[in-house]
Amino acid sequence: IAVQQDDVYFGNVEVYYQELNYVLTGDFSEEAIIDLVYQGCNEKGFCYPPIKKQILLNKSTRGVSFN
Repeated sequence: IAVQQDDVYFGNVEVYYQELNYVLTGDFSEEAIIDLVYQGCNEKGFCYPPIKKQILLNKSTRGVSFN
């Protein structure tokens, strides 16, 4: 569950303290690429650089890989 927090640098943001699960639905082609960007911050407000990942979905092999 997200906690709303007013961040000094980013304004009003949703903060997740535990694991985050997200269900993605749609009509995907044989292959799909999902760009994922997330950032961690500590309790005192120091934020680490954003982390960028790509999730590659392959419908024909039912495979998932991460870059």
